[in-house]
Amino acid sequence: SSFTIGTITPLDVNLAPGGEIADPISGGTFLFPEGGSGLLEVAEITKAPAAPYSGTDLYINYDGDTPLSLRLPNPGGDEMMLLGWGVPSGSLDLPAGGERWIALPATVSGDFVEFELIMPFDLPDKRSKRRGYTAHHIAAIPAGATDPVRLAALRAQAAADIETYLNALPTTMQPRMRTRAAAMPPAYYADENYYIGFARYSWANYVRPMIGLTAAATEQTVAHEVGHYMNHILTSDDQYLLIENTAPDGHGLGDLHDGRTTIIEDFAYFSQFLLRGSVDLADPTEPGSMYRQIRPAAVDAPSAEGFACVLLARLWSADPTIGDINAPTERRPVPTVNLGMSEILSLISLGATNINELRTDVETYLTGIGRADRLPVILERIGWRYLFKARLVDANGDPLENVIVRKFTKVNGVEYAPLTKLTITDDDGYIAATHAFPGQTTLRLGFQGDSIDVPITVDPLLPTNRTIDLGEITVGNPLDLSLARNATVEFTFYGTITSQGVESSWRTLMTRLTPGQIEGNTFNGTLVESPDPFGWFNNWSVSVTVRPETGAVTDFVVSYHGTKTEYGVDQTSDFSYHGGNVPMTDYSHSPTSVYYEAKVEGTETCGSIGGVTFSYNHVGGSGNLTGHSCDAPGGTAKLKINLFN
Repeated sequence: SSFTIGTITPLDVNLAPGGEIADPISGGTFLFPEGGSGLLEVAEITKAPAAPYSGTDLYINYDGDTPLSLRLPNPGGDEMMLLGWGVPSGSLDLPAGGERWIALPATVSGDFVEFELIMPFDLPDKRSKRRGYTAHHIAAIPAGATDPVRLAALRAQAAADIETYLNALPTTMQPRMRTRAAAMPPAYYADENYYIGFARYSWANYVRPMIGLTAAATEQTVAHEVGHYMNHILTSDDQYLLIENTAPDGHGLGDLHDGRTTIIEDFAYFSQFLLRGSVDLADPTEPGSMYRQIRPAAVDAPSAEGFACVLLARLWSADPTIGDINAPTERRPVPTVNLGMSEILSLISLGATNINELRTDVETYLTGIGRADRLPVILERIGWRYLFKARLVDANGDPLENVIVRKFTKVNGVEYAPLTKLTITDDDGYIAATHAFPGQTTLRLGFQGDSIDVPITVDPLLPTNRTIDLGEITVGNPLDLSLARNATVEFTFYGTITSQGVESSWRTLMTRLTPGQIEGNTFNGTLVESPDPFGWFNNWSVSVTVRPETGAVTDFVVSYHGTKTEYGVDQTSDFSYHGGNVPMTDYSHSPTSVYYEAKVEGTETCGSIGGVTFSYNHVGGSGNLTGHSCDAPGGTAKLKINLFN
């Protein structure tokens, strides 16, 4: 054993509230503020692991269920600590877990120091369940030594950092948080670097803000521990108790916490970024700098320590590029959110206990300010990315083979691709494992000269190192045009009309609002005006056939016949045009409305027209269309078809 315990002295406890018992080993006094009943055992420890500072080792064990403390004299004004040997319940800045010497809460009163004793008990749901201490070490740092000077400077820095942090909060939060900080100032200890928010007993947990800073602590360490303390200040005690309960027994940047169980250290890393501009030597806006170039396909990236800090830092960053995790020098485009530090600290104040909760908090906030579309891209860029596989089939269940699949999501009209932009289906319609964003990714399928956008969804709660099998994705009948009741067709081109041997230019033909409905994949509509304001009896007819798989207009026909009698002479005007191969450019629908648009411009307009006729017989002459052009000096030709309700 690491300990050798001397002769145990048993002390019977049967005390009213406020009772005391002298300690024959330390020369101090055991205090029982609520009274007590049970057996108190004390002894000298003659062999024990080395402590941070020299002193006296003693064994204390009490089987009662009431609080007790040990009061020791300190007439010399030295800095005294009572350390317990065991597993702490807090956030320790150490690379590995396990038992160690850890300070117990202390209160200085005149020439005495009173230490709260924490007897052993089991803490559920932790890897190291046993908490509390029977082995103790009394240490004193002499008032005139070197360490107190250094410790005083570190503690002054911590106080200044706390003030800076408070000033960075939203102005609406500052008064309340300053009041809370003033009501629960941290006590400082010099045994290790840590933050502990609570003294834990078998019967209750009490708020005891404790910041540990060794004499060798750096400014980065100070900012880190201040971050833990401020996380406690920003949330309620009850919520921070939940957060502290997730603290890992050991941790370091890039360490994996399976199941995404904790992000308590990430908020402390962000405090380093806020107060020092970096996390030690790492840049938290760059994932490759923060968590050791993890591979999301091999490990669950969001469970990596440092991931949440990178997310928060990217919400702040104005850099429109980011380095790839595994190749930091390779820059990729990324949308920016440009949140202020105060906004990010307000997100921390919501008290997320894991990365999934933080992602939800961030998404909710960004939705409120109209920037939620940027989040999936940011998450993918920092490692929250997925591999998926699927089989693409048409409406008949037949595989869509050799189809090029482009993947993207849109932010302000800009398309961002995941790590792999393109893939192609095999002869059986299968897509091999390829990348997607967390949440929704759009698959753009190109085939037979057309394309169709198909949304897929990957649940962001799933681990990133699991390839997601989406099964069969049916690509067919994605459009719901059943509500279409009206249509317009706008056709702008440049024509030449011959009238009684004289050529003249003619520019535009446009249908009017045409009532109708969809039958199958075809909209048919007619409109009769009798007469219009110019005395014409107008008969319009529109037919539009849509390919459901792609939304492209495969065929359309527009016809017009107008008649008018003027000065006893019958006049007529007729035109028609037809064509197809017009791609869908916009589509939306709800249970009560539909909007659909297909459009081509420029020289492609003429390529979509199968035939155009135009003739008239008016008072004073008649004419026929002899030609039309899509490349004229008057402007760009355009064909636009709208279906709507």
